[in-house]
Amino acid sequence: MATQILRPQDASQLAGFVKEAAQKQTVLTTRAGNSKWDLGCRESKQPTEQVISLDALSGIVSYEPGELVLVVGAGTPLRQIEQLLSDEGQHLAFEPVHWRDTATAGGTVAVGLAGPRRFRAGGVRDFVLGLQFVDGQGRLVRTGGRVVKNVTGYDLWRGLTGSFGSLGLITEICFKLWPRPQTQRTLLLARQDLETARRVMLELAQRPEDLTGIAFAPHRGVSLRLEGSDRGLQPQIDAIARDVDVEEELPQIESANFWSQLREVEALRQSSGRVWRFVLPAGHWVALVHDLQAAQVDDYFVDWGGGLVWALAPPEQTLDGHRIAERHGAIAWRVATSLDDPNELGMPSLEPGLKRLNQRLRTACDPGGILNPGRSGL
Repeated sequence: MATQILRPQDASQLAGFVKEAAQKQTVLTTRAGNSKWDLGCRESKQPTEQVISLDALSGIVSYEPGELVLVVGAGTPLRQIEQLLSDEGQHLAFEPVHWRDTATAGGTVAVGLAGPRRFRAGGVRDFVLGLQFVDGQGRLVRTGGRVVKNVTGYDLWRGLTGSFGSLGLITEICFKLWPRPQTQRTLLLARQDLETARRVMLELAQRPEDLTGIAFAPHRGVSLRLEGSDRGLQPQIDAIARDVDVEEELPQIESANFWSQLREVEALRQSSGRVWRFVLPAGHWVALVHDLQAAQVDDYFVDWGGGLVWALAPPEQTLDGHRIAERHGAIAWRVATSLDDPNELGMPSLEPGLKRLNQRLRTACDPGGILNPGRSGL
């Protein structure tokens, strides 16, 4: 029997679907662009499961360039948003990750993935001013943005960011915007050993120049991105070049392509094997890489000035990424290999105190546990 797919045309109709599902205790799984199906865990299909597509909740609700505020429907394609903002010289400064051409605003917030600028500008939740969502009882809730705070005292939009749709189904998002830099350049430094690269990256992250990307890969060494005005960028490049050994400078188009490929994890995702993501204190990445290498994992790169490591385990290799992460104060995600992969190791287990807090929030927002169960690991 084919899976039933519900396509609400507005937030009120979505609320009605969820309310009915809550009364019948029907599990709901959601999608829109389905661009990041390989992230998070997936429980085995249940006989009472329904799929809700949020792709119709799309469009620009309001845009005030002078106020640097944009409100969009959750199903709005990211590419549409980025083109609109580019025409006005603005952007989403957390550098949203697409992974596939169908990426949407709601999926971006639900997953919470930010690009290379994350270490300097902040993450996804830092640029969400407010949300409208439907909770697990079918109530339409607005939090943040045009209201000061909900009555419980929680900044609920922060909790929903990165929750994989397990706390509520996002219908509308209010984003904070930043002016778009006029230009960018990438500096490729001379290759160094891991410990020297770690020290250089930490030092560079403290500099006053407009460094918005600091990455490392074993085959090319440290890479730096600078963004700013046409007039102001060259003096900053010259200042950095006086202190580090710059082998090559990439002009704007090549620089943009370089960081786009890194942001989308293209090289690892297009290879055969299991991709892991580690978020950790910026000074710890070398020790984590040593553990990966000891487990025969040599294909990796480092982003966020050392705070993010992506790694590819060979197809035949079983990697205990969560155990490695625990040793270095990191958080690990495993990327699913196919639609048939339940990805039980997709998310880390939480320490007891944090798990209790998450479960309390889940109980308040979705007491029946019907919204995307298991996706976030809870």
